[in-house]
Amino acid sequence: MKRRSVLAAGVGLGSAAFAGLPAVAWAASVPRLSTGDIAASRRLFTAGSYVRLGEVLPRLLVAAGRSAEQGPAGAAKAARVWVLASQLAVKQDRTETAGAYAQQAGAAARRSGDPVVLAAAARAAATPLRRTAAPTRPYTYWKRRAPT
Repeated sequence: MKRRSVLAAGVGLGSAAFAGLPAVAWAASVPRLSTGDIAASRRLFTAGSYVRLGEVLPRLLVAAGRSAEQGPAGAAKAARVWVLASQLAVKQDRTETAGAYAQQAGAAARRSGDPVVLAAAARAAATPLRRTAAPTRPYTYWKRRAPT
C-alpha cells in the first residue's frame, strides 16, 4: 500500500509541476474519504449517472488508497470505493480494470474484517472473473483467501 501512495504522490506532483502549480497546492487538495462521499457516489451509480460518477471517482480512489492504510475502518471504506469502481468499470465494459479494482477491494475487505464488505468485494470479483471465462475461479479464489 505504501508503494501505491508513493506512486500516487509522484503522479500528482508530476502533474502539478507540469501544470505549473506548486507542489503544496496539490498536497493540500488530497481528500479524506468520508462515508457520506461513498454514499453519494453509490447514489450516482444507482441513478445511472455514470459520467458524473466517472468524474468523482478518481478523487475517491486517491482517498481510498490512503484510507486503506488507516486500520480496519479505513480499509472497509476503501473496499467500498474499490467495489464501486469495479462495478462502474463493468458497466463501461472494462473487464480487466474491473478485475483489478475488485482485487484491491478484496484485499482491503479482508483487512477490514467486515463480512458484509467482504461479501460485496467477492460479488464485485465475480463478474470480471466470469467474463474472462474463468467460471470456477471466484469460488477457489475466495476459498483460498477466506479468513480462518
